[in-house]
Amino acid sequence: MPSFNHDGVEIAFLDEGEGEPIVLVHGFASNKEVNWVAPGWVATLKRAGRRVIALDNRGHGASTKLYDPAAYHSAIMAEDVRALIDHLGLPQPHEPPAPNEPFADLPKLLALATHDNVAVKVSGACTLSHEPFPYKDIWNPLGRVFDAFGFDRCMWGTDWTRAVGMLTYQQGVEAFRVTDRLSDNERAALMGDTLQRVYNWHWLTT
Repeated sequence: MPSFNHDGVEIAFLDEGEGEPIVLVHGFASNKEVNWVAPGWVATLKRAGRRVIALDNRGHGASTKLYDPAAYHSAIMAEDVRALIDHLGLPQPHEPPAPNEPFADLPKLLALATHDNVAVKVSGACTLSHEPFPYKDIWNPLGRVFDAFGFDRCMWGTDWTRAVGMLTYQQGVEAFRVTDRLSDNERAALMGDTLQRVYNWHWLTT
């Protein structure tokens, strides 16, 4: 059973099928098996050509059990769902070399561009390169991401410190600063402006 860690809580989930993704969230005192697998919803949606994603909410099923009622606030549980969607981005290596076809699952990501509320963190992209710095082979697939989502929904990241075995932090930054595939405005949006807007962050002033 796959799982991922969100803020110290292990969240179990299933991810099956191909096609337009759908995320299923069960109710109180249930789990993904009882709500979605046993009644046949997962099988039915897969037959209909959907990629089915379902999680065990925190405190339910195979996910971590917590004993502080505050840990079950609806806003916190909603963040678990959003973190799962983020987690299911392109798989990236933890050590070299990069996979033979690191962008093989790119169509799954591009399919999400039709949803206006989905943004992409372009994190650790340099670890997917088969070339040395400045990693020129990442730009064609990244260009497809930028074309699909627009720079107002794309945010740069190094995925540091996971990437420490493959490149330096400086290389992760400079690859995006020196490329001629980005205009100044696109670079500014990608490397800070979009993130500020999406997360509603503001520069501190003194």
